[in-house]
Amino acid sequence: MKKKTENEAKSLWQELRSWGWPNFFKTLGPKAMLVSDRDLISHLEGVVKLRCKTATPEDISSDKSSKQLLTNIHTVFVFSRNDEYRIVLRLRAQFPGKRIFSAQYDLGPSSHERPKSPPTHMLEPTPVAYKQPVILLATPGSDSDYLAALMTQAGLPCPVEYFGKPIVGISKSASHFMPARYFHGVQKTLGDTQADFSVLLHTDVVAALVSNTRLSAERLKKWLHTSGAKIIYLRREDKLFQAGLSALLQHRPFRSIWSILPNQRKLFPGYQQANFLEGMQALGQINREEQLVEDLLSRHTNTITLSTEEFTSDPMQQLGRIAEFLDGKMDPAISIQPGGYQEEYAAFPDLFDRIVEFRRQYIDRLGLHAAPKTDSIAAP
Repeated sequence: MKKKTENEAKSLWQELRSWGWPNFFKTLGPKAMLVSDRDLISHLEGVVKLRCKTATPEDISSDKSSKQLLTNIHTVFVFSRNDEYRIVLRLRAQFPGKRIFSAQYDLGPSSHERPKSPPTHMLEPTPVAYKQPVILLATPGSDSDYLAALMTQAGLPCPVEYFGKPIVGISKSASHFMPARYFHGVQKTLGDTQADFSVLLHTDVVAALVSNTRLSAERLKKWLHTSGAKIIYLRREDKLFQAGLSALLQHRPFRSIWSILPNQRKLFPGYQQANFLEGMQALGQINREEQLVEDLLSRHTNTITLSTEEFTSDPMQQLGRIAEFLDGKMDPAISIQPGGYQEEYAAFPDLFDRIVEFRRQYIDRLGLHAAPKTDSIAAP
C-alpha cells in the first residue's frame, strides 16, 4: 500500500509540473504553509527545497492544533485528496485575517499561466454569467495547441486550457473533486463578465471527470445545450501516429510538442522509444473517448468537426471555416504556410522515426503486412 501511494504521489506531481506547481510552492516563504497529504509533501520535498512550513490535514484537525501551528503564518495553501474544500472553509472561519487558499479550486483555474504568486482572489459562491462559450474539444495527440495558436494569430477567440492535464490525475486521486466548483474558479479568474470564454478541452479530461466525479455525461450534455456552446471538435485521422505520440508523452507533463519550451527539450531524450503496450492502451483510450464525444455531440447542432490532417495541409482554409462558424472575421494581414507545422517537429529529430517504429511493431505483431497509410507529417 505504501508503494502504491508513493507511485500515485509521484505520478500526480509529474502531471502538476505542467502547471508549474512544484516551483510555485518552492517560492513560498517561511510565513506560508502548505497543508497536504504526507506522501505528497514527502515527494515534493524530494524534488524541490521548500522554504514554507508544511503540515498534514491530521496535524491541524482541531482548532487548538491549527491555532498553534498557524500562529506566525500569513498564507496557507491546502492541497489534499480528502475534503480539501471543507478544510479550507474551516480554516477561513477560524482565521478570517489570514489568506487561506484551496490549491485545487483557487490555484488550479489560473495554473495554465504557471503561477508565480498567490491568486488575487479566494473562491466565493457567487454565480457569474459569461458570453456564449467557444470550446475547442480535442483528442490527446491531435496537436490542438497548434490550432489554438493559429486561431490566436488569426484574431479569432483564443482557446485556453483551463482544465489542464493534471485534472485527470486529481479527479482520479481526490475523493470528492467538484467540477462545478472548479468551473466557478475559472469564471472568477476571467473576472470580466463580458470577456470571451474560449476553452481548450481535451477528451481525456472529459472522460476522467465523467468517470471519477458526479459530472455525468447527461449533465454535461445538458450544460452544452443550455449554454449554447459553439464546439470545434478536432480529431486525428491517423490513429497509429496519435497513439505512438501519446505513448512518448505518457510520462511527461506535456500535452504536445507545442507546449514544450526550448529549455525543456532535455526532458524529451532522443533515445526514448514508444512503449508498445502504452501505445496500444492509448489507441484504445482514444477510440473510447471519441465514442463518448460523439454521444455528447449527437444532438448538439452548434458543432464543426475537422481533422489534424486538414488544418495542417491547408491552415488558411480551415481557419476560414472556423471564422465563419464563429461568425467572426480573420485578421486580413494573416498568412500561415503549412510548412510551419513540419518545422516544429523537426526540432525533435528522432520523434518521427520513433512513431514510425511503433507503427511497424503494430503491423508486425498483428500480422498486417500491408503498406501503412501515408503518415500525417513528412519526415524531417
